Amino acid sequence: MLWDVQWNDIDFMNRRLTFTYDPINFKGLPEFVKVFMKRNALCRNVCVSNTEEPHTYAPYDDDAKLDLFLKDVNGSDLEAKVWNVNSTVFPDFSNPNTSSYWAKQFTDFHSKLQFDGAWLCSKRHKKETSFHNISSNFCWTRST
Repeated sequence: MLWDVQWNDIDFMNRRLTFTYDPINFKGLPEFVKVFMKRNALCRNVCVSNTEEPHTYAPYDDDAKLDLFLKDVNGSDLEAKVWNVNSTVFPDFSNPNTSSYWAKQFTDFHSKLQFDGAWLCSKRHKKETSFHNISSNFCWTRST
C-alpha cells in the first residue's frame, strides 16, 4: 500500500487546541513523524483558527497580548464555540500583525512536531463556525 501523506485532524491535538498534540493518546507521534518524513512522505496538520481561555494555553496568551482577536460591535473579543472544550476566540486575519503571530506559532509548534504543510480551516464541511448562538453583537470589527 502506498502511504505518502499523513493528515492529522483535530483528534491528534491536546484538548483539540491548535499548535498542540496529545502526548497521551498520540504518544510517540513526533518520533513517528520523523521516521515517516525520512521516507520522503509528507505530514500535514489541520489547524483550526481558534484559541482557548486566558492562562490555559500559550497561543491564546500570545494573541491576547497583541490584541489580534476579532471584536464584536462593542469592541469585546468575539467568542464562539467549536471543537475545543471552552469558548473560542478567533484571530483577526485582516490585521497585518496576525500573520507574524501565526508564523511564530507555526515555528514553535514545528520545533515540537515536524510537519511540511497545514490546512488552516475556520469553517468545516460548510457548517457554521460556531456550534452555539453567539451574541447578537456578531457583526465584528477589526482589532486595533
